[in-house]
Amino acid sequence: RPSACPSSIPPTRARPSAPSRWLHFWKGLIVGAIGGETLIRGSNNLPLTPDAPDMSPQTAIGVAAIPPERMGNTLLFVDDSQRAVQAWIYDVVSDSYEPENLMDYANHLTETSIFQRSAAQKTAHAFVRNLVWYVRSDGLLCCLTYNRKQQVTGWSRHSTATPGGTSTVMSVCVIRNSVLNRD
Repeated sequence: RPSACPSSIPPTRARPSAPSRWLHFWKGLIVGAIGGETLIRGSNNLPLTPDAPDMSPQTAIGVAAIPPERMGNTLLFVDDSQRAVQAWIYDVVSDSYEPENLMDYANHLTETSIFQRSAAQKTAHAFVRNLVWYVRSDGLLCCLTYNRKQQVTGWSRHSTATPGGTSTVMSVCVIRNSVLNRD
């Protein structure tokens, strides 16, 4: 499970001046930092220990202090501009991660910055619909529908207009409906 940790992780040797924003364990320890993303593993495929970590910088994109979300063989994270969502795709052949900007055709949706990603209750049925919700800083919702196997990347924007005016979304969470067996 990713953890947000703005200042509790020491800078890595690969990027000594990049404060870390989050950690995620997947094929090693992924450190999301302002200056980029680094994969830390044990040397020679051994367990990770403080004595001999193998640190390999993956990209220099940089991350926001919003925990990432894993969907299949992809790690989704908000970059340090807080205006784009990146897909970090694990490639088994090269044993590395390749980035992909998921906002290429929808960058107008993040005119204001993203400040929260949906928290989800992890169950066997979570993300059946492959949806990830993001709250913008102006209180609007953006929803990413993502299924890499079927080559689906779609964005939608949702406002919460009411008869009395527009309301503002402060936070969002996805909870599984156990009665209907869906999110």
